[in-house]
Amino acid sequence: MAQTWRIIIEENKPSTTQGVHLTIHPATFHHEWEAENEAKRLAEEYKPGSLMTHRERTILRRGKGEYKVLVQGMVGNTHFQVTVYEVVSGAPTGSHFANKALR
Repeated sequence: MAQTWRIIIEENKPSTTQGVHLTIHPATFHHEWEAENEAKRLAEEYKPGSLMTHRERTILRRGKGEYKVLVQGMVGNTHFQVTVYEVVSGAPTGSHFANKALR
């Protein structure tokens, strides 16, 4: 199987029962660097749904393709993580990737 890469956003959702909301990026990447570039863009631009207004954002890079983002809103704060994953087995477009958001 050729190497493929996916991006997952793990968003802190304190109002839900599980506390974390996973969003799987709809694109499949054939090169790791492409996925890493998109992950960086998402870290800079993704707007978490739990905040109505975004005032300030701090981006922390843990390693290649892994970002923790702290976002300050008008009335609260949240955080999310953007991570690049290599698809090791299974079809990268399998049924678990068909749904954009998983809870």
